[in-house]
Formats: sequence, C-alpha cells, structure tokens
Amino acid sequence: MSVYFYDKAIVDRIRTIINDPEVNIITNEKMFTKSKDSNDDPTMPAVSLYRSGYSLSTLNRNIVMYRKGRFSKDSETSKLYFTQALPITINYQVDVWTRTREQNDEFVRELLWYFTLFPEHRIQLEYEQYKKDIGFHVFLGEQIVDNSEINEFENRGQYYRSTFEIVVDEAQIFMVKTTDYNKIKVTLKSYDAEGVEFDSEEIYNYSQEP
Repeated sequence: MSVYFYDKAIVDRIRTIINDPEVNIITNEKMFTKSKDSNDDPTMPAVSLYRSGYSLSTLNRNIVMYRKGRFSKDSETSKLYFTQALPITINYQVDVWTRTREQNDEFVRELLWYFTLFPEHRIQLEYEQYKKDIGFHVFLGEQIVDNSEINEFENRGQYYRSTFEIVVDEAQIFMVKTTDYNKIKVTLKSYDAEGVEFDSEEIYNYSQEP
C-alpha cells in the first residue's frame, strides 16, 4: 500500500500505449543491468520510468478516511476496514531510448498525446478481502529534453534518449486497520391475536468488540 502502487500503474499504462512486445517498458533501475561483458548495450527500444521523489501535498495535509465493512451470515465474526490515506505528490522522469531519431520522436509523440487526452488513471488497493479502486491524474512537465549520447555510454554505439517529466499531484499512501465485529443472534418475542406468545424470526445485530 505504498507509493510503488503508482509506479506499477504508470508502467502498465505505458505498455498499453506503446503496445509493442519488442519495446521494453521498465523501471529505470532495470534499464542497465550488470553483466560479465561490461560493453553490453542496453536493450532497445525501451521506455523507462524513474521516480525522482515524492512529497507531502501542500494543498491538503488532511488525512483522508475510507470505511468499508465485510459482513457474512455464515461467520460468527465480520470485519470493518478503516483505510487512512495521506495525500502526496509524486514526480517521475520518463526516458525513451531508441536507435533512430524517427522512432524516438514517434514514441514520445504517442506518450505525450495519451497523457494529455487521458490524464486519469487508477490503482487498486487490496488488503485481505478489502478492495477499493483509487483514481489519480497525471500531468506533463513543460520540457522534453534530448539526453542522447550521455558520457558513460558514448562508446556503445549511436542511440537517442528523450526525457520528460510527469507529476501525480493527488496520490495517496495508505494504512488499513481492521475491527472485528461479533454476530449476536436475537430472538424476538411476538404474540398472536389470542395473546399466545411465540418466537418470531431470528435477526442478527453487529456490535463492536471492546
């Protein structure tokens, strides 16, 4: 229930945008892996996502509260889930790596248009049997920077790298607590027209455990 939920959601969404099994869509730390041959080239084309950091939201420091119950007639106890969310702002860097300038420009174009036209995305919060969809929006930074031929890889052949930033300014990090409820069976007493007492249907009340 950490910020990694958003990392995965954005990486998965980029995969649907590019929609090409030959393009690697990965987190930044997996872009260059250690190998026996130090001259190995990174696999291209690729799109990598790097989370540069996150901060507590300045617009709203209030803790958001969700509540959801799970009640079952087949169980003597049920649970009520209390979900607390702390608002944060997340900054990401997206890098597009290709062997040709034309392909690089095309991938960048697809990503920029998609995030502009469809800024809303979703994560699913899961804890035991509790599930909740949480929406969030992605906003583009102003600059697209050409980072081709960076020094540490200048001898590994020609490639092109474009970099831009995206911001999630309404993200949340979560904490879930549970409270057990006891099922208490209650039998109501009723009377017929002649005043004869009888037991009515059994009902169930839920009371919080101390």
